[in-house]
Amino acid sequence: EAYAGYGGPSPTQAHTQYLDGHWGMGAAYKELAAGLDCPSNAAFMDLPVSFNSGPQLTRNAVCVFELSLGQPLLRHWADAGGSPAYYGAVPGSVLVLRSISAVYNYDYVADLRLHLDGSIEVAVHTTGYVQSSWYNRAQQGSTYGYPYSPHNSGTIHDHLLHWKVDADIAGTPNSIRIDSVELQERPGAEGFGGGAPWFSKRVAQSFPASEGEATLLCNGSSKAQPDKPQGPGLFYIINANATNRWGSARGYRLQHTHSTQQVLPPADKFGNSQGFAWSKYKVAVTARREAEPASSSSLNQPLPYAPIVNFDTLLEASQPDGGSSNSSSSSSNSSSGDSIVQQDLVLWVTSGLQHLPGAEDAPVTATTGAALGFWLRPFNYFDESAAASQPDMVYMPALTKQQAEAAAAAAAAGDDTFSLAAAAANGSAANGTTPGHAAAAAGAGALSGLAASQAGLGRDDMISLVSITGADALTAARRGIQPHVGVPLRQQCMPRPASMPFNGSYAPMFSAACAVPPGTQPVAAPGAGGAANGSSAGNASVPSGSIATYG
Repeated sequence: EAYAGYGGPSPTQAHTQYLDGHWGMGAAYKELAAGLDCPSNAAFMDLPVSFNSGPQLTRNAVCVFELSLGQPLLRHWADAGGSPAYYGAVPGSVLVLRSISAVYNYDYVADLRLHLDGSIEVAVHTTGYVQSSWYNRAQQGSTYGYPYSPHNSGTIHDHLLHWKVDADIAGTPNSIRIDSVELQERPGAEGFGGGAPWFSKRVAQSFPASEGEATLLCNGSSKAQPDKPQGPGLFYIINANATNRWGSARGYRLQHTHSTQQVLPPADKFGNSQGFAWSKYKVAVTARREAEPASSSSLNQPLPYAPIVNFDTLLEASQPDGGSSNSSSSSSNSSSGDSIVQQDLVLWVTSGLQHLPGAEDAPVTATTGAALGFWLRPFNYFDESAAASQPDMVYMPALTKQQAEAAAAAAAAGDDTFSLAAAAANGSAANGTTPGHAAAAAGAGALSGLAASQAGLGRDDMISLVSITGADALTAARRGIQPHVGVPLRQQCMPRPASMPFNGSYAPMFSAACAVPPGTQPVAAPGAGGAANGSSAGNASVPSGSIATYG
């Protein structure tokens, strides 16, 4: 559901409350323009919709595309003793599912974004033209809005969007956990600060037992205790019976993008607010019931004071017939609602902002800074970051002295391609690795990096090839180099002495046991005397059956 509530100099303007579920938000999807609404290389899909005029098919109403975030998802540059040790990064990209609903004067650009670390982002950008009123500077000043023409101003209004999130985390039975940040005072310790008391932030866990305890108002207090605002808190949906490798309950964290407080008076003074009672809550939690499919109705707009669906009734204890108790006849203890401990749960999430239009909102409002939505981010759901297993992860240890000298010499001679193979060969020979690899690299001559790998270069050498590009992974990729494709940087491929924990103080080395990742097929290299790419160049002497390439 989407809500827009206005202020203004007249009762008509001040009581304008739009519920766009009534005005056809679901049926107002329009055809998307390639290169404008979506990237030109996006995949487009048609969408069947039904409204007053009956069923119809909207062409190209949904687009799907991969979007580069232009920043690393993970990265670290490590130094050891003042010298570079290694660099590792995962490029950031996201899969986007987009549709745009144009409801009269407002356009909602709605994205569902799936991130590589398992995070789910919901983002809706608002645009379109604002509702305006007559502007009289002498009478109004800037009380209700600012002018964008000699006699018109856009009036202040709220944008609130509301979602039903039916999450099943590691199974259907789920619970809610709230981690609140509080200040802890500890007694002084001898030798520390003269024995004075010291303070620390700490986490206080709470596990709401009922719907009312887990439903939070915009000021942070719960529905069960509205006069007791809470401190900064983190909100999770977890499965208490499913744990990760470290014994923590698997879960997802709910994180709001924008949140605003609804400033309308209570229902006894402003009865229309019953039609959008959900707007009072930042997040509400209910046990899932078939009789409660939605928090609103398309008929709430004409009957806001007697709505078809009053969200407050969803937060009351259910009756034996499966429905909710009526707000006028519910018992005093029903306000806490049903149990939410290891139940099939639904989160009702509200995101909102205050829009005070200015001159830049003409002719239409911009999407910048106006994203409403929320994130669902894995929290102890995995044993480690899911992004660490991405196949396009790049890891580059620092060059050896021999590799750097060979690369510099070849670069000075203007032979970049040769420098890749020659430096790897030089480094392999100096490091005492397999002689066949060194010979293959030297014999590869002016071959591409991929051909050099097919000539028998081992994984250590391939990483060295990428390193020589000076952390320019894109350049390496264009030359055909694939740095450990499909091989996550994990313990089984990063052996280290037990006495030397991996703390970032040294560059990990891959071993022969990791040369062929599990589930991949080694490709036999060409026999001795054969050119690696079938041309006259090279003549590398490679033992038959050597490890060639990966992926």
